Amino acid sequence: MRFSVEEYVRWEDIDAAGIINYQAYLRFFGLAEVELFRSCGLSYRTLFDGLGIWLPRVHVECDFFHPVTLDELLVVDAYFGKIGRSSIHLNFEVRTKSNSDVVVATGKYILVTVKRGELKPVPVPQEVRDKLAPYVEDAVDYRANPSHP
Repeated sequence: MRFSVEEYVRWEDIDAAGIINYQAYLRFFGLAEVELFRSCGLSYRTLFDGLGIWLPRVHVECDFFHPVTLDELLVVDAYFGKIGRSSIHLNFEVRTKSNSDVVVATGKYILVTVKRGELKPVPVPQEVRDKLAPYVEDAVDYRANPSHP
């Protein structure tokens, strides 16, 4: 299962060429990430204060397939690709609302569970695994299969 958020490309998201700046995708991914965790019953407050873990990123990637311009409404799908011993793989697919058949960008974060206040990896708590499970699925590699819908 996936979780989706919608957000417009804003003035601060575009570059001098009039297309979305690559950095802006991190803002869109961040919105989708926080809402995906919240939909699993794991707000950041719950993770940080209740479970005593932080989720720093140790890997971030993004692939761009089609340009996006000012005021286009983007739909960002977020889902978990793998839950490792201490890592959580979070995947993103971005489409425009006006042409939902075309993936304009994809992204991936690898988060590591660490004890709050420390940067030492700890196992992903079972409670977290259980709540994330409905949103785990295999990622599609659009670089290898650009015609995939």
